[in-house]
Amino acid sequence: MYRSPSFLQEYFLDSLEICMDNIDNIKLYIFYRDINIYLNKIDVNTVRYQNILSYYGFKSCINEDTKLNVINGSSSCIDRIFLKNTTILIIL
Repeated sequence: MYRSPSFLQEYFLDSLEICMDNIDNIKLYIFYRDINIYLNKIDVNTVRYQNILSYYGFKSCINEDTKLNVINGSSSCIDRIFLKNTTILIIL
């Protein structure tokens, strides 16, 4: 699942909720996506995205910035890995 920066975040999040409804019973699921939602910026879509994944039992494995611009010193967190594991222990 990829969200182009030009695709409205609201539509992406609606699609994500539908997708999550269909995988709720899977025992192990890793969700890694380039979603172009800046997770270190607090806004309504970022909160909704994190709430959807949390509601379906996903835990964030990366909580730091994943992109650093060495020229202007800015950073962002647009690449994240979420894990849902209900039956086995995984050591990363």
